[in-house]
Amino acid sequence: MREYDIAILGGGSGGYVAAIRAAKMGVSVALIEKDKVGGTCLNRGCIPTKVMIEAGHRYNIALNSSEYGVDIRDAEFNYKRMLKTREEVVKTLRDGVLHLLKKLKVDLIEGYGELTSENTIMVDGVEEIRANNIILATGSKPSSLPGLEIDNKYILTSDDILELEKPPARLIVVGAGAIGCEFAYIFANIGVKVYLVELLDRAIPGSDKRASRVIASKLKSLGVKLSTETTIKRWTKKDGCLEATLEDGIVIEAECILLSVGRVPNTDSFSNIGGIKLNNGGFVETDEYLHTGCGNIYAIGDILPRPMLAHKAFYEGVIAVENILGYKRKVRYDIIPSVVYTIPEIAQVGPTEDELKESGYEYTTSTFHFRALGRALAMGETDGFVKIISGADGRILSGTIVGLSAGELIGEISLAILSEMKADEFKDLVHSHPTLSEATGEALWGLSERMIHSL
Repeated sequence: MREYDIAILGGGSGGYVAAIRAAKMGVSVALIEKDKVGGTCLNRGCIPTKVMIEAGHRYNIALNSSEYGVDIRDAEFNYKRMLKTREEVVKTLRDGVLHLLKKLKVDLIEGYGELTSENTIMVDGVEEIRANNIILATGSKPSSLPGLEIDNKYILTSDDILELEKPPARLIVVGAGAIGCEFAYIFANIGVKVYLVELLDRAIPGSDKRASRVIASKLKSLGVKLSTETTIKRWTKKDGCLEATLEDGIVIEAECILLSVGRVPNTDSFSNIGGIKLNNGGFVETDEYLHTGCGNIYAIGDILPRPMLAHKAFYEGVIAVENILGYKRKVRYDIIPSVVYTIPEIAQVGPTEDELKESGYEYTTSTFHFRALGRALAMGETDGFVKIISGADGRILSGTIVGLSAGELIGEISLAILSEMKADEFKDLVHSHPTLSEATGEALWGLSERMIHSL
């Protein structure tokens, strides 16, 4: 039996980061993973889809650059070549993680791990690992809907669609959240006829309403047919394809249906341990230190009842390790941004304006549009805005950015929230000109009535 200071069950985003942090802090670490290190994000999610988004964006630019004096309207999209690049990027990153783990002397144990007690994990039913502390980081898997059971041929998950060797001619995407909109954008950009179906009243339902409108407009400009407040009532196979009927009677023909209706936590590997509590949604309950309340067991990542984001898992992985080693760090979920990687992107941190209204919170908003921004005009990327909200005391509460590179710009607002900064403190903040970041500066100035390039 091998013994460790910390054993981590799951080598995805949170798990491998926790292993690296623990090893750098001088403790012995085992990382147990049944598949590929990096988990969903690196292998089947964040990274491969970003290559696809970039490929489609470059293709779209090629077709629409004549006004910049570049005429290559006969450009062709090579899906197979894009897949090769995608796999090269994923492999480079995965090999980098494996190299770090090896150099830091983390024991990577390949196999299915199952928690058998507060201090032991059985791997593939044959090897027992003992640890003084355990971190659960088992991730999540795509969920399905009644009547739309996944068959990996007609009804696909986000994992399945990445395995396609060529794009479908027509695609129905069920669910217009972040994953659904990203895939709709990816495939519409390369000429696929995309139908996007959402049960709620708008795309990206949890985001700022104005942000939803911008993304819906962009998707429609690419030819995406967006149907809201409806879902698929029934579907049948038809001549090697399928025919789907929506609740409002609309009939759609397509090669396949992509389900993007969320994910469910993987908890089977520790469901027999009674001290670990799950909520009604099947997520692990922890305190603000990520401790499960069961022995020395901590939990991080997608198995927790909060947004399933890789960077959240990274953050939790570091905090769980540091708390095991006595740091007593509390998790701050209010400073974790989320990003939808369509183009334009949507980046958001803190509560939306609707959420503040519902809570009765007194607030002030300031919005600056990309169309008044020199760099955005020069780049031909004028869709979007920066919206920042402050409380009655002037402290920055939240922000929404819609536009090119929104995910790169949102960090400044996260830092303002973390530092409890007030709008007035930004009066001497100067952004380089011309840059997209000036939009953030103008919106911050607007909170104290100092905005320059807008009335």
